[in-house]
Amino acid sequence: MSYLVLARKYRPMVFGEVVAQEHVTRTLVNALAAGRTSHAYIFSGPRGVGKTSTARLLARAVNCKNPAGQDPCNVCENCRAITVGNSLDVLEIDGASNRGIDEIRDLRERVGYAPAVCRYKIYIIDEVHMLTQEAFNALLKTLEEPPSHVIFIFATTAPHKVPLTILSRCQRFDFKAVPTVSIVEQLEKVLAAEKIGMDREVVEMIARKADGAMRDALSLCDQVIAFCDGDYTVEKASQVLGILDAELFLELSRLVAARDTLAVVQFVDRLAENGVDLEEFYAELARHYRHLIMFKLGVKDPSALDIPSTHADSYAEISRSFDLEDLVRSLQLVLGFEETFKFSGQQKITLELLLIRLTMLEKSVNISELIGRLEQGRTAAVQNVQQARSAPDQTSAAQSAGPAGGYSSAPAGEPEIRSTSDTAGRKSELPDREAVMPLVAEGQEVDLGVIRHHWPGLVDKVKNVSRKLWSALGSAEPVSYENGRLVLAAPGNAYTLDLLSRPDSRQAISDVIRRSFRLDSVSVEIVPTREEAGPGVKREREGSNPSAESFDQLCRNSPLMGKIKDLFDPELIS
Repeated sequence: MSYLVLARKYRPMVFGEVVAQEHVTRTLVNALAAGRTSHAYIFSGPRGVGKTSTARLLARAVNCKNPAGQDPCNVCENCRAITVGNSLDVLEIDGASNRGIDEIRDLRERVGYAPAVCRYKIYIIDEVHMLTQEAFNALLKTLEEPPSHVIFIFATTAPHKVPLTILSRCQRFDFKAVPTVSIVEQLEKVLAAEKIGMDREVVEMIARKADGAMRDALSLCDQVIAFCDGDYTVEKASQVLGILDAELFLELSRLVAARDTLAVVQFVDRLAENGVDLEEFYAELARHYRHLIMFKLGVKDPSALDIPSTHADSYAEISRSFDLEDLVRSLQLVLGFEETFKFSGQQKITLELLLIRLTMLEKSVNISELIGRLEQGRTAAVQNVQQARSAPDQTSAAQSAGPAGGYSSAPAGEPEIRSTSDTAGRKSELPDREAVMPLVAEGQEVDLGVIRHHWPGLVDKVKNVSRKLWSALGSAEPVSYENGRLVLAAPGNAYTLDLLSRPDSRQAISDVIRRSFRLDSVSVEIVPTREEAGPGVKREREGSNPSAESFDQLCRNSPLMGKIKDLFDPELIS
C-alpha cells in the first residue's frame, strides 16, 4: 500500500478534532442537535485551516446511520463511502475547473433527483469564487429554494469575490488562521501517534513556518521527517525549511546597539556569501524588531511572539539595550524601506544602506526632558545677565572692549537686543544701560570733535535699536554741539529726513549718545545738509522727486498705505 501523507491521514473525523475553529464546530453541533441545519453554507478563510474537511464532516454527520451524539460514527456504510469519496449522494465539485454555465445547468437538472442511499444529497463546491458571473446567476434560484433533500456547501479563500446575492442565501462561517500554539499541540499528537521523537524546538519551527495553516504544517512535518532521517536537529530542519536562525538577528541587533557601521556591512556580505534569500531576511527583520518591541513592553511568554523559547532570554537582554522610542523608529524605518528594497535592482546595497541608517539613528529625546534642558539653559542665561549687570562699569567695558571707536557686542549670556518697528505710534525698544558701553572715561569733556571721532561707532550702536534708523543715520553727520544740543545734518531726501525727524527716532539716537558719553541729557535736531538748507529746499526736493510729498500724504490718509510704507522702502514705491 502506498504511503499516505500526514495531511490526508490525520484529517479530522469528528467535530472535536477540527483545530482552533470552535466557533464553527459548536454552531454546527448545536444546529444538528436542534434539527436546524441550513440548506446552504459557505465556509471562508485562508488555506489549510479545515474548510473542506469540515464540509465532509458535516456531510457524514447528516447522513450517518449510527451517529455518536452529533458526531458521525465513521464506520457505517454511508460514512465510509463519504470518507473515501465513493458516495453517489455527496458530490465534490472543483469550482476552478467546473466554472461555466453549462456545468451549473447540469447541476440544476440533477438536484431534483432524490438521493440514492443517503438521507441528504450534498453538493460541496470548492473554490466557489472561481465560478463565472453567468454560472452564479444560473445557481441563484436553485440555491434559494432547493429541494428539501439537498444541502449546498461552498468553500472559498476569497469571499469578497462571491456575489452578495449568493452570500445572502447562505449561512456564512469564517474560518481563522490556526494559532502557532495550536499547531504545535496538534503536531505533537500526530508525532506521538507516528512514534517519532522530535525536539519541541523543531516542532515550533515547523509551526511558525506554516503561518497559520494546519495542512501546511503537516506537509512540512513530512518533509522534515524525510530529510532528517531520525536526527531531528534545528540545523537540519532549518536547511529543509529555509528558516533563518534567530541568532542571526540577535547578532545584528548587538551590532546596531554598538553602532558598529562597518560590522553591519560585513554582516550583509556574510549573508550574500551563504546564499541567504535577502527578501526573506528582510521580512524576518521586521518581525524581529516587533519581537523586541513586545519584550520592551513587558511580554513574558515567548510562545505568544512565535519565537523559540531558548531565545527568550536573549531577546529580553537585547531589548534592554534600546529605548522603546528607538525601537519604534527603527521598525518604522524598516517598513518604510520595504517598497524600495523589493523593487530595487541592487537589493544587497539597499539592505546595507538600511542597516547603516539603523546604526546612525540618533537617540530619541523625551519632550519633557528637552523642555527641562531649555529651562536650565534659560536660567543659566538669566544668571549670566544678572552677574554682568552687577559688575562695575569699568569691568564690563574691559570685557567687551573692541577696536577703538567701534562697537562691541554684549557680554556672553546677555540676550540679544532686538529691534522693533519704528513706525509712528509705536514705542521703540531701546537697549539697556549696560548694553551700550561708554566710549569715554568718567568726567571726560565731550565736544563736537569727540562726537565726530566716535560717530561711526555710535551709528553701529543704533543698528541694535533699528536697522532702518541705522541705515538712515549713516548718511547724517554731526555739525554742531552746544549746551547739550546736537545738530545732525542729513541729505534732503524726504524719506531720510522724515525717518530721522520722528520723535521716537530722535529719542533713540539721544539715548545712545547720552549713554555712550556719560551725559545727563542730549537733545537731537535734524536739519538738511548745508547746500540744501533754506527756502529753496522744498522746491529742490519737489523737483527731484515730485511724488514724495503726495505719497507721504497718501500714507497719512490711508492706514493700509501706512503699513505698506513701514514694510517696504518708500523710495522704491514712491
